[in-house]
Amino acid sequence: MEAKFQKSMIAGIQTVPPVEVTKHRKVRSISVGDPLGAGIFQRTLNTVTYYKHAGDSGDRGWLVAGWMKESLGRALTSHPMIAGRLRWRRKTTAADEDGLEVVANDCGVRLVEARFPASLPEFFEMVKRDRGRAEAETVFWTDIDEIDPQFSPLFYVQVTSFENGGYSVGISCSILLADILLETDFLTKGAQIQSSLAHSQTTLKPLFYLPSNKRINFLTELSRVNEVDVK
Repeated sequence: MEAKFQKSMIAGIQTVPPVEVTKHRKVRSISVGDPLGAGIFQRTLNTVTYYKHAGDSGDRGWLVAGWMKESLGRALTSHPMIAGRLRWRRKTTAADEDGLEVVANDCGVRLVEARFPASLPEFFEMVKRDRGRAEAETVFWTDIDEIDPQFSPLFYVQVTSFENGGYSVGISCSILLADILLETDFLTKGAQIQSSLAHSQTTLKPLFYLPSNKRINFLTELSRVNEVDVK
């Protein structure tokens, strides 16, 4: 009999734009080895980091998600391509080939707040049984629209809170951003920000924070009416 896996419940999805207006909308052509359309719009780079904070009563992940919206906005100001969108490259001559390009703009990345109905140690037991299936609950992705890619985010961050404390930060981005990510220090900056948050002892509440009394009701309602598709 197939083992039953718990599912994450999504509390909210927010768009995080750069904190400053992108004045110079740079455009960068995308080159891919595979033919366009051969699954290239579904392929992603994923990474997940887990945190267990001393004295965490279960709210730490929600606080981190609130602070992360502010931190991501600042980081995106230096790397607007991450917040940009894809578009089909315009042909200037009949000999030009179809292609894609990334346009830097203020559309932003997606920040997902989620809750997993088990403790962090229990989740790690699930990871031992089926790592891919378990960790799919800690990252969020929606495939890029092949026809109108300009409406699809290229970068997602999911902060998942576990029962009895502990949380994870899952990053999922389009494989088409791979070169841009390798050339910049965006992920390094993000890791540094997250590390400082994980070890911070501040008691201040972030500006974007969902109180626990509202969060429980919202989670219950959302889990009834929405089926979360996490890839």
